[in-house]
Amino acid sequence: MTMSTNLSPNSPRILRRVTTTRGRSGSHLPPVQDQESHDNALNVLRNYLKGRTCYDVFPVSFRLIVLDTKLEVKKALQCFLLNGQSHQSLLPIHFTDRSHPGVVSAPLWNSEKSCFAGMLTVSDIIHLIQYYYHTSNFASAVTDVETLRLESLRGKPFLERLAPMSDPLSSDIEKALGVDTPPLLWASPDQSLYEAATLLMQTHARRLPLLDNDSDTGHEMIVSIMTQYRLLKFIAINVRFPCPPPPRH
Repeated sequence: MTMSTNLSPNSPRILRRVTTTRGRSGSHLPPVQDQESHDNALNVLRNYLKGRTCYDVFPVSFRLIVLDTKLEVKKALQCFLLNGQSHQSLLPIHFTDRSHPGVVSAPLWNSEKSCFAGMLTVSDIIHLIQYYYHTSNFASAVTDVETLRLESLRGKPFLERLAPMSDPLSSDIEKALGVDTPPLLWASPDQSLYEAATLLMQTHARRLPLLDNDSDTGHEMIVSIMTQYRLLKFIAINVRFPCPPPPRH
């Protein structure tokens, strides 16, 4: 009679995995609202935004980078990179570049006209790369970008004062790529947040420059940039919506 190896005291023990069931965590979804509760919440939000100005969204301390239209594109890009690195050095280690990308846009200033001349964003740099890719070679692009200025990224009407939401002419780069020129938008810091939010929603813009006049010189000046994120954060912290009634059984 032979003894089974499975019953031998010298055979290694077989560890079996014990399956356990874990309960599901509670849902974080907001309760379902009826139409009346939804309308009441919208009215609360509208009335709150109408009673606050763009000044109320400003943080206690902030940094604003303004680029002259005569500045070379290469130096402007270096400004983005350097300020992004200095921004990251002030953050805790657990913050990543994805959540805090640093400087990704800056307002443009026409020193000849002493006026606001639009926004420089990452999209403009991407369009410039695409333009050189389709119309030039690497050697000539490297040579050209050394002297290319920011004013070349926008049409001439951007160098002059136009009404908000007007249709400026496209630059040569935008014409070659077939992309639309972003509208020249701005608002006053004294305007209500409701008007600023409406302008952002109508134009699908992510940021809105705030312009004011210097009381001493009477010249125009760029006060700050209001972004969608800053506006939504202000609403989330300060607005208290009415609690919906309990569901009826």
